[in-house]
Amino acid sequence: MALDKKLRCHKDRHMSAVDFTGITKPSTLTGIKSVAKKIKNRDGITHRDALNATARYIGYPNYEIARMVMRIREEPVRFIPQTRPELLKIVESVSGALKLNYNEATALVASKLPPGHYDSLMSRPYE
Repeated sequence: MALDKKLRCHKDRHMSAVDFTGITKPSTLTGIKSVAKKIKNRDGITHRDALNATARYIGYPNYEIARMVMRIREEPVRFIPQTRPELLKIVESVSGALKLNYNEATALVASKLPPGHYDSLMSRPYE
């Protein structure tokens, strides 16, 4: 079985393999949730572990990072970071997930925010 088709996740303090053979890689949050639900029901793991395993399957370190990156792609107006640490976490996530350097990721994130919002958050002291 190909390594990318079989990922490990935590299950009752033991590691078990999650098999993604025959499962199409999701490209949306709805898709991630749908695949995770199938895996959860099939393998008997927690929903959280299934979400994290699915996120790793498509190249993100965990579900939270996948959710942040996809939300900024899918719903740029509805998801607006309110603190500098949240903004920086998004920039780092976008950089890693999309294989962009920090400046490219920063420009992408800033372009999705309302005018002046990025500069406003970056001018605040680090919280």
